[in-house]
Parts: sequence; C-alpha cells; structure tokens
Amino acid sequence: MELPYNLDAARYAGRPHPMAQLDASEAALAARLGVDQAPYHPPAEKFYHSNYIMDGCVAADLRTAYGYYRKSATQLLSFCDYQRADGFITGVKHPPKRFTINPERLLSTSPFEGNDYTQTPIIAYSVLKLHDRASSRPPVSPAQAIDPDKFLAQIYPVVQGYYDHLMEHRQVAEDDPRVFLLHPHEANRDSGPEYDEWKTEELQRQFGKLAASLLRRKPRRGEHMGSLFNKRNRAIDYAGALAINLAGYKAGWKPERVHENTEFIDVWFNYLLRENYLAMSELSSRVGREEDADRYRQTAGRLGEAMLRHYLPEARGGKGAFYSIYNGKPQLRDTIGNLTPLLDGSLPASQLHSLVTLINEGFSPDYPLPSVATDNRDVYDPHYEEYDRHWRGPKWPVADVIVMRGISRQLSRDGVLLPAIRQELTGQLQGIHESNLAVVDITGDYAEHHNPVTGIGQRMHRTRGHVFGAAAHTPIEYIREDALPRAA
Repeated sequence: MELPYNLDAARYAGRPHPMAQLDASEAALAARLGVDQAPYHPPAEKFYHSNYIMDGCVAADLRTAYGYYRKSATQLLSFCDYQRADGFITGVKHPPKRFTINPERLLSTSPFEGNDYTQTPIIAYSVLKLHDRASSRPPVSPAQAIDPDKFLAQIYPVVQGYYDHLMEHRQVAEDDPRVFLLHPHEANRDSGPEYDEWKTEELQRQFGKLAASLLRRKPRRGEHMGSLFNKRNRAIDYAGALAINLAGYKAGWKPERVHENTEFIDVWFNYLLRENYLAMSELSSRVGREEDADRYRQTAGRLGEAMLRHYLPEARGGKGAFYSIYNGKPQLRDTIGNLTPLLDGSLPASQLHSLVTLINEGFSPDYPLPSVATDNRDVYDPHYEEYDRHWRGPKWPVADVIVMRGISRQLSRDGVLLPAIRQELTGQLQGIHESNLAVVDITGDYAEHHNPVTGIGQRMHRTRGHVFGAAAHTPIEYIREDALPRAA
C-alpha cells in the first residue's frame, strides 16, 4: 500500500503538501478529459489543460524529489508523444476536446495540436535527476518504482532529437552556439520587460509606425498606478506578443525565416540550455554514446564562452551585469532571467561578484526574489497591477529554485570562492528558501506567483494550486544534489 506524502511530515503540518496538490490537479484534468488517469500533469486545477514543457518538468522534479518516480517518468515520457519528425517538441501541447478561442493558437500551423515554438529546454536535466534518484534511493512505495535504465533507454532518443534540433535549426550561426528565440513565450517569461523593444518593433513591422507609436508602453512612476494606466499597458503588451505571433505565422514558423528580421538571444534560455547540454553529455555517457557525450560537452563549453558577451562590465555604475540581446542591442533590464549565469559552475570571479551584488541591491525585498529588480522602477510592478503580465515584479518560485540551484553550484567550488563571497551566497540561498516557505504559509495555498512586498499569492482565480507555486516546497537538499559534475 502506498503511503502518500510520508516525507517531511513535520514540515507540512498545517501546510499544503506539494504531492497532494499535484494529485488534485491531475484528478481535475482526468475528470475534464473523462479518463481514469491523467496522461500528464496540468499547470493547475483550473482553466489550463495543456501539457507545458516548463510546468511539466517542474512537476516531474517535485515528484522525483518526493520519491514518486513512476509519476515523474510518466510526465517526462508524455513529451515523447508529440515530438515532430525533425526532433522539435512543442512548448505547449493542447489536450483533445478542449479547443478554446485563443488568437495565439489560431496563429499556429496546428491550432488543435500545439504551438510552433518550444519552451525553456529543461527536459534533459529533469531526466538526469530522475535517473540519479531512482538509481540511488528507494521510491515512496513499490508502486512508484521504475527501472531507471529502461526509462533512460526509452526517453534518450527523444531528448537527443530535441537538443539536436536546437543545434541544427536554432543556433545564431554555425560557429555561434547561442540559440535565438522565436517568441518570448519560449523563455517562459513572456511579459518580462526585456522583450518590450522586440514587441514595439514587431508592432511597427506588422502594422506600421503609427500603430507602433500609439501602442507604446508608458513607464511606471511608482509601485501603484491608476487603473486606466495599468489596463493600457497590459493591452499594449498583449498586442505586442500577438504581433510576434503574426510574424511567426507569416514565416510559417520556420526558424531561418524568423531569424531574417529578429535575433533575440535570451540569457535565461541559453544558460539553462547550457546546463541541459551538460545533462545530455552525462546521459549520453550512461547509455554508452561517448561521441555524443563529447559533442554535447563541447557545445556547452562553447555556449558558455559565447554567453560571456552578454556581460557588460560598465553596467549598473560599473558593477557589471548580464543582459539579453535583441538585434545586436543589449536590453538593459535587470530581471530574474539575468541571474541564471549562476548556473555556470566555471563562471569568472568578476561576473560572480556582479551577480552577488545585483541580488543584494535589486532582488532583496521582504520576500525575494522579485522577477524584476526593485530599482528598475519604470517597469517594476510587484503588486501585479498590470493584470496577467506576470514577470514584471512578482516573485516566481520556479525561478527561485533555479537561482538557488545556481547559488548551490557556486558554493560547491571549493578553493575558488573568497570567504566573503561564500558568506554572501550562503545567506542568499537561505534567504530565498525561507522566503519560499513563508509565502506559502501567508497564502495558505500554492499560487502561480507572489507579491514580493507582502508575500500574498497572485492570480489564483485562474491558477489555483499552480505547480509553479508548489515549487516553493522543493526540498533544499534536493536542490543541493547537483546532477552535474562539479564546476560544470
């Protein structure tokens, strides 16, 4: 008999438990589809029924952390079912019998099936974590046991095809392994301020200069703005996203055609891709494909070197920072995505020092981490007043977990860190972890994101019990168990 949620019982006394929430969301999806067992994990109990790469991997990681290996494997293997012939895996796969009128879906080549762009490519690292845990620790019950090697043999060709697709079709150039975006949605922070210029220029390309001049965001003058101001900015941001959808649709969503006019190289997407190339190297070794292991390792190394171009030492008054680049221009917005270079275990000391300083100066409100630095005041919206524009201030637990993993990876660099930097990083790791636990206590449930000033959950009317919120309860010991070799 399975003993549900039997890990860390004291921690969850009086608190929601992530496994209970995932079970509830899966049961809700099964009921909507009229099946006994949900085929994958949906983002939340309400409204969103599709299978998302990011949401699904977060759910798989939580299942893995708590010993629910079979459920984790089911989620990861669900991505295999809709891989296209060229290796591409859509970021969002729509469920059957659940079509909704959505302009973004209509501007795709297969509106009843899925999007023509991917999401943050984090599948390989989730596969590696599951293989590690299932190989070394018992499951929560016999019913949740898997054969980790059989699982890896089954999923490896799929993930290999996916990452090879990115190498072959999405690199900036043959000698530049950085990957460009087709749409901001691919980086899972689609309303982030680093994409504002892209949206404005695409509005002009699609609808003319007059439309672009009329549909231009206004800068915020404080944390609280009037209702009309917020509604206008919200509408303009969505219009810009749809303009990018329209451009992709006109190009048949062919990467080479999109790339003719647009080259957005996202810091978040590429540093997580680098981490997953390293995960693919390790997975390749485990299935006896050493040539592939070398190829992924070398690509990860070249990608890390190329991404150092995104570091501007003169930024922030000479303290330095990383920025995404749009059509050759750094997008000077300090966002949660620009903290992901922490995932690089060989990051130079000067860049590491800049990131530690940036967290202290811009990402340390009462409940860190906000999705935008608090000193970027013209775009900082912690109270979620620009409704449905999520990544312009609110705290996003799934990003917190990624940054915590990066901090933990830096702390593993024995003999490299100065004592003062080690102390700063240790305090930041603990502070983020405690903040994640606190916001769930304050809210009494899992929210998609939280107010970094008050800790209160946001957007819960549509996304009750969101898996992104459940990520706040990712055990810190699981985060510290790095699946990659040291200094990777």
